[in-house]
Amino acid sequence: ALYARRVGGELERIASEERLAETRRALETLIDNLPGAVYRCGFTPARAPVEYLSPAAERVFADASAVPLGDPDQGLTAFVVPEDRPRVWREIAAAARRGGAYELEYRVHDATGELRWVLDVGRAVDGPGGRRLEGVLFDITERRALEAQLTHSQRMEALGRLAGGVAHDFNNLLTAVSGYAEMLARRVRGNEKGERAAREILKAVDRAADLTRQLLTFSRRQKVEPRVLHLNETLRDLAGMLERLLGEDVRLHLELGSGAGTIRADPGQLEQVVLNLVVNARDAMPRGGDLRIRTRAARDADGTPAAVIEVEDTGEGIAPELRDRIFEPFFTTKTEDRGTGLGLATVYGIVTQAGGRVEVESEVGRGSTFRVVWPAASGAAAESAPGPIAEAAEGAGRAVALVEDDPAVRDLAADCLGELGYRVLSFSTGEEAEAALDREPRIDLLVSDVVMPGMRGPELLRRLRRRWPQLPAVFVSGHAGDQLADLETDRALFLQKPFRLADLEAAVSRAVELGGDRAPGPPA
Repeated sequence: ALYARRVGGELERIASEERLAETRRALETLIDNLPGAVYRCGFTPARAPVEYLSPAAERVFADASAVPLGDPDQGLTAFVVPEDRPRVWREIAAAARRGGAYELEYRVHDATGELRWVLDVGRAVDGPGGRRLEGVLFDITERRALEAQLTHSQRMEALGRLAGGVAHDFNNLLTAVSGYAEMLARRVRGNEKGERAAREILKAVDRAADLTRQLLTFSRRQKVEPRVLHLNETLRDLAGMLERLLGEDVRLHLELGSGAGTIRADPGQLEQVVLNLVVNARDAMPRGGDLRIRTRAARDADGTPAAVIEVEDTGEGIAPELRDRIFEPFFTTKTEDRGTGLGLATVYGIVTQAGGRVEVESEVGRGSTFRVVWPAASGAAAESAPGPIAEAAEGAGRAVALVEDDPAVRDLAADCLGELGYRVLSFSTGEEAEAALDREPRIDLLVSDVVMPGMRGPELLRRLRRRWPQLPAVFVSGHAGDQLADLETDRALFLQKPFRLADLEAAVSRAVELGGDRAPGPPA
């Protein structure tokens, strides 16, 4: 009986140890399969030596053996980057003193020296050996990168809205200045000093208008006319201009891949993208160097065919802390006489408006490569042919409804159309125009701003066409014509601010033609 009890006890002990071992294996498997690295550390007011670190630490530190266990001089914060270390220790120590939990994000260097972000979720616990820290480290490097991209995208979008709003308001001012300068030039014809003064005003307006066009491009509100272009042919045609632009100290190399194919782009905007990138590269090489422009076919991440343009320089490179800002409008590292800070912002706006993206690789002291990934187009490249320019015709008493919320632009347009013989009915809002025109027997043309408080121009036209189905229109705006796509071919034209009086006169004449054979309305 005694022997049987001993055998039974031994069997029970063995079974208990097997259950314990099985439980331990299950626990180890569970810990190993966690997405984070489980740790346990001792705690003293000065340091937290690591006592245990699960194998999943390989995902965080690349080599878990690089973390010495039990070394009193190599605590939990030993691998934290120096800039984050004081904050990390302060928060962990505070939680340990009060016996509470902590959760914080910080950067560490893994065994290869690479910088990684971790999320540390832990708690201070009391045990037989004193207070300890137990927690889990999660690698959140990819998440932080995505958050940074999102933040950058949101900042660029906000800057784009701001730039577009500024450009719109500024274009109203330029339209008034330009128009009245033209009127002045007409009235002082024969007066040399007066004509010269008017010409200088118009030159200044043109320079300012170029800046607003770049702002509108960055904000993706610039009206464009894309067509299918052969990428390599376009770049070959630009080569002569680029060489003159670069000067003698910078050598241009065209390395055009035979399969680069075609893209759908506005010719002027594609040219501006290349010119801006080349000027940026030239300015990065003040002592000269080599500039390479490469093209090739590629596939985007989703498999969509794309064409790639690379502009590579051997210049000074871009510091890492500046790379996230180089596409912001007015941000520049150049001196005031070398640029406005709109070159790369314009590139960003044009390419993103076309559905592409811009990437940059740079090494300080070695140079930079800007990579434009542009959606490929199918079909043959189009031949460009200039369209006929409409001549301004006399108004002959035709009634024009003029709707513009900016008083200076409204008065200018009214004066111009009045001098041409149109009967002008001026309004500051769409609602005011709709109510007043309800009493008019007929109008022959609508000239309207697009973006106004309350009712917008396209909506006003739709309402007026319930009464006058053939009513033509000229939309005038400092914004783009994207929302006018359905009206462009339906007796409606778009005129970009700032405009010259001749442009307004020609657009109005052309719009009247689009209205068909309609006799002028009755006189006022």
